[in-house]
Amino acid sequence: MNFIDKLIGYVNPKAGFQRVQNRARMHAMDGQVRRYEGAAAGRRHASWMAKANPSVNQLINKDHKTLVGRARDLAINNPYAKKAPVSIANNVVGTGIIPTPKVVQVVKDGKVVAAGISEQTEKLLAAAWKEWAENLSCDYDGDFNFYGLQYIAMRTIATSGEILAIRKRVKTDVNKFGFQIKLLEGDYIDTSKHSDKDSGGGYTLYGVKFDAQNKRSGYYIFDRHPSDGSAQSSFVKIEDIIHVYDVERVGQTRGVPFAASTLLKQRDLDDYEDAELLGKKVQSCMPIFVTKNDVDPDNASEEENIESLEPGQINYLRNGESVTLGSTPVSAGFTDFTRTQHRAIANGYGLTYENFTGDLSNVNFSSGRMGALEFAKTVEYWQYLMFIPHFCDKAFTWFVEGAKIAAGINKDLVIKCLWTAPRREMIDPMKEISAQRLNVRSGFTTWQNVVKENGYNPEDILADLKAANKMFKDAGLIVESDPATEVALKQPAPVKNEAGNAQSKEGK
Repeated sequence: MNFIDKLIGYVNPKAGFQRVQNRARMHAMDGQVRRYEGAAAGRRHASWMAKANPSVNQLINKDHKTLVGRARDLAINNPYAKKAPVSIANNVVGTGIIPTPKVVQVVKDGKVVAAGISEQTEKLLAAAWKEWAENLSCDYDGDFNFYGLQYIAMRTIATSGEILAIRKRVKTDVNKFGFQIKLLEGDYIDTSKHSDKDSGGGYTLYGVKFDAQNKRSGYYIFDRHPSDGSAQSSFVKIEDIIHVYDVERVGQTRGVPFAASTLLKQRDLDDYEDAELLGKKVQSCMPIFVTKNDVDPDNASEEENIESLEPGQINYLRNGESVTLGSTPVSAGFTDFTRTQHRAIANGYGLTYENFTGDLSNVNFSSGRMGALEFAKTVEYWQYLMFIPHFCDKAFTWFVEGAKIAAGINKDLVIKCLWTAPRREMIDPMKEISAQRLNVRSGFTTWQNVVKENGYNPEDILADLKAANKMFKDAGLIVESDPATEVALKQPAPVKNEAGNAQSKEGK
């Protein structure tokens, strides 16, 4: 009761009782009103801290450094957390997401003057791309070709939540196309740059600058890692920077590690497994203690006290000495408990339990296939809605700008790119290939789409098929891979008439 209730109860106990009784009834009635239980107040919700509703960028900026630091620590010391980003990068990028350049149209003075450009220009573009992308000179640090940059970028996104790619303009003797790509971690964003209003009507939000139309215009980037000391930040225009992260909320400007929702669970599980391991080590120390009753305690030599135990150790005690060992607790259901925790952690990463742990002991064909299909949808989201539009397409735009000068490609061409992601491994190749073949024959899809689904460039496969068929024909060999072979076998064999001339059986 509050002070007023107590005062009324002291002066008029009957009125005070009725007041408290009516208040209880009102509270009961309030409890019957329909509402979101998750937003209710009371003892069950007292520990719920998320009462305020900050913006997504306030929330991320507050905890970003801690989240990234802990996620990286787990990736160093926890074998499961180290494997998870590798598994994600293997499935999203693999050995590389391959482009197929396409000339869409020619635009001159703002008008479309042509469409359906000849294949010669596209072949020239493809050759130029291979020259740039498959060479280490495309990397400012000289460590990877473009497909290696894709892989390390996706792995960094999974571990740290985001990746930055800066276009570094270089001389043509360093790179024929006049630019290289430098990858940076998100730590290089100068979050101290923050203002509600900049000159020109824009604003800066934790290192990300926006113009008056609320569009990103650039980033403040350190010239070295800020923890190395003496780092200075400078402004990088939006056309020279790529920033890739998984957008979980609208308006989000920074990415968070994939492990963010599982950090505490992984840490606690680590401690639990360490405690279990130490318990097993203690159990393995089964020393033997011998007490000699026939030894004169006055003449016994002084021996060191026993302060440590080792497996198989034999110790001799003095008269009157004894040893008491505490029983080591035995954890029942250790495997089932850790499996449950690993399932939850795998969900946090967006992986299946089998991908995360490598444990296939409880998987049959049906469950494995269903898990693989569901995981494939997540991988396609990462590929086609996050990584390809933000990393691959923007890097290809930089390449086209350089190729139009270096390779002499018409500057008026509008060039797009189709990307082929790595193929999905088949669970039952015989059935799945038969299904793909039937889909093509039925007209439900095209041969080109099936080739792309298997992770190859249709033009490269077609060129290889032409070369192979010609090679076999010149050698006088008939192979089943040539569809013409099946057609030829179904044709009736020609026979010779009395004059020795070849004719069909019907004309005999």
